[in-house]
Amino acid sequence: MMHIVCPDGDPGCQEMLDPIKLQHLSLTGTFSWYDGKPETTEEFIERVGNAEGVLIMWDFPKEAII
Repeated sequence: MMHIVCPDGDPGCQEMLDPIKLQHLSLTGTFSWYDGKPETTEEFIERVGNAEGVLIMWDFPKEAII
């Protein structure tokens, strides 16, 4: 199953995500949402984990690219 993560979500933007698209995603995988920007690169990496997809709201720390 595919796992997609939004590691730095804006709480106001989560409501803008189309519930129907999220429902379809649940048929093939999972979606995790974290409110707010991570305070450290380590926290960013922890939030992303082994996700196959990442939805970025703010920025992707260059230190997190492996």
